[in-house]
Amino acid sequence: MVINIETDYKDRLDCLWNKQTPEIVNRGYALEKELWTGSLLELGLNPSSGEGNGSFFYTAQADKYFTKPIELAAEHCQKLSHHDLFFIRETSQDTVLSLKENNPDFFEEQLKITKEIITRVQPKMIVIINAKACRLFQKMYNFEPVKYWNESLGVDILPQLGNIPVLFSGMLSGQRALDVGSFVRLKWHVRHICRELNIHFDNA
Repeated sequence: MVINIETDYKDRLDCLWNKQTPEIVNRGYALEKELWTGSLLELGLNPSSGEGNGSFFYTAQADKYFTKPIELAAEHCQKLSHHDLFFIRETSQDTVLSLKENNPDFFEEQLKITKEIITRVQPKMIVIINAKACRLFQKMYNFEPVKYWNESLGVDILPQLGNIPVLFSGMLSGQRALDVGSFVRLKWHVRHICRELNIHFDNA
């Protein structure tokens, strides 16, 4: 089943953004337009500012920025399901985290929406493709990696979302992207977990 993020959340996001300072309002927001339930869900930190101004909903499948995330998902799914923990458009992650410190309620509301969306999506596996997003995700779910580590699979299992596997990784593109060998191993790891746990995604 497809969840239409634009239809379900646009009014709520517009209301949230319009209450903020011009510094935030002018950046706008960006989210994936549609997400699949029962998916392999890839999570990032926040959308790059990209081109132009204002807020919009995008289709990752048609965006060249998502070449690597699409490649990671393509062995298992027809389409990529991608979501960012925060929706504010900003290229610099350090700037995002600085804005978060100065606007805690605004960013906390974004995390509440993210948790709601993840619950609705009911992913069968999550791959977090940003180191800073990994740490925030752990805090969101009071997640203790050592406590929930599965040694035979080499992955954390998240009981808070129905015992699904969660892979913590780095960025797949940009200056801090994984090297080729690490990306190949990440793809193998997803395949290995799917085989061992007999996971088949709903949008396969």
